[in-house]
Amino acid sequence: MKTATKRLVSFTAAFLMVIATLAVFFNLIQPAYRESQDLKGRILSKEIALKNEQNAANQVKNLLEQYRGDQSPQIAVSNALPPENDQAQVVYQLQVLAAANRLSVQSIALSQPGSKPLGQSASRAKSQSQDASVLVKPVGVVNAQVRVTGPYASFKAFLANIETNIRVTDISSLVVTPIGQANQDFYGFDLTLATYYQSK
Repeated sequence: MKTATKRLVSFTAAFLMVIATLAVFFNLIQPAYRESQDLKGRILSKEIALKNEQNAANQVKNLLEQYRGDQSPQIAVSNALPPENDQAQVVYQLQVLAAANRLSVQSIALSQPGSKPLGQSASRAKSQSQDASVLVKPVGVVNAQVRVTGPYASFKAFLANIETNIRVTDISSLVVTPIGQANQDFYGFDLTLATYYQSK
């Protein structure tokens, strides 16, 4: 066999071996590699999810340990929704908030329309009050008609204090009337508001 023929045969054999190697790589090794990478990715994501769940469980456990025997959440709820109908406390809080904002209280009139399930309208509450299967206990309502006088900025601060006050209070109507000269910043403010307590 001539040297050129031997070279051609060896070159062809080497070329065929390279082609066979590439075929094995693309058909067998690369899919297996992709599958192993996918499997690693799934394992990693499950490990991260497990770690996150363990962290969340530890945080809940720490919070439970922190609040075990602590009365502060119960006290906060009792301040927001008092356990009894204390109308004197309602009047006192309104007077303190008005005085803190330099408003003069002209009148406060309280009325007690009854109780209603929390978060429902009065008509719906009336229809459900006959239903014995209501799970949420009704709350007592104390309505207040309040008239205060003073500058607009003071009244605005008074409203902000009512909004951030710990006791749950809803303002249902507001009437503003100017008092005195047209260029004076002095008004009368008539509010109708409702505050709540835990009904027995």
